[in-house]
Order: sequence, then structure tokens, then C-alpha cells
Amino acid sequence: MATALSAAAPTYEVLFGGRLVIALSQALFWSIAPPIATSLFPPEQRGRVVARLAIGTALAPIIGIPFGTWLGEQAGWRAPFVAMAVLGAVACTGIMLLLPRTEVPDSPSRRGSTPEAAAVILSEPLLTRRRAAVAVAQC
Repeated sequence: MATALSAAAPTYEVLFGGRLVIALSQALFWSIAPPIATSLFPPEQRGRVVARLAIGTALAPIIGIPFGTWLGEQAGWRAPFVAMAVLGAVACTGIMLLLPRTEVPDSPSRRGSTPEAAAVILSEPLLTRRRAAVAVAQC
């Protein structure tokens, strides 16, 4: 959604705000993506899973920046934002449909540090909330 906002930004301030939301969502994404990805695979495959996540991050500036620059020169500065918004929407849809629903076992880390927090945290599955937060932030 923030990328689409950037594409439609009527002023520089709105563009800056959209880009700021995207940057902040990256911090959220990288705080939960490796644990979720590794939890889906057996221990002997987890190193490769994290490596593949890192390869995507390394290739993004190598492939994405030149492609985005070329697309921007061909179709205007908004075109790369539109392309990324579409790709992000497709990725979010795929994640929401394909990521398995899993329950986190009851533990002190799930309940939080105060008894009141347990009622809020236990009211819905942890990964579902995380998945929704990442999906909204990244789209």
C-alpha cells in the first residue's frame, strides 16, 4: 500500500512519507522473516533457507535498481513504483495463501512479561498477526 501511495504521490512530502513507511516495514519484515522461514524447514535445511533470503536481499540492488532506473526512464518515475506495488500485491497474496497456519506452543515468551498481556497475546495466533502485519506493511 505504501508503494502504491508513492506511485500516486501528488507532492514530494507524500512521496517521502510513503518511502518512510516502506523503510520502516523492512525492519518489521527482517525481524520476523528468518524465524518464520526457518520454522518451516527441518534443522538441516535452515541454513540454506536463510542463505536464500540473503541472496534475495543481495540481488535486489543489483537487478532492481538498474531495472527500476530503466523503467523510470522509459515510462516516467511513477512506473517503477507501480510495478513494485503490483509485484508486492502478488507476493502478499501468495504469502497469505501458501504460508501454513501454525500455532505457537504455550510458553512464557508467548504470554509476555505480564499476566494481562497473556489474554491479548493468546487471543489470536501469533503467526497470523505477524503475517497480516507484514502483508499490510509490504503492500
